[in-house]
Amino acid sequence: MRVKPRASRKIDFEGFQQALRILAEKRYPQKDPEEAYLTLVNHVCQSKGPKVHSIQPEATGIFE
Repeated sequence: MRVKPRASRKIDFEGFQQALRILAEKRYPQKDPEEAYLTLVNHVCQSKGPKVHSIQPEATGIFE
């Protein structure tokens, strides 16, 4: 089941909601589909967003 057309690289908000519904049905098969969707949405809303770990340059004294 696809949410976006093959040629596109992004999805809109409605596509994101549809993807969450599909994922909720797969992740919580024992729950009612609407309850599973709300559980997954709550989990996404409570997350802190993407984690960015970048490499910090060391102070070697060459360019200081």
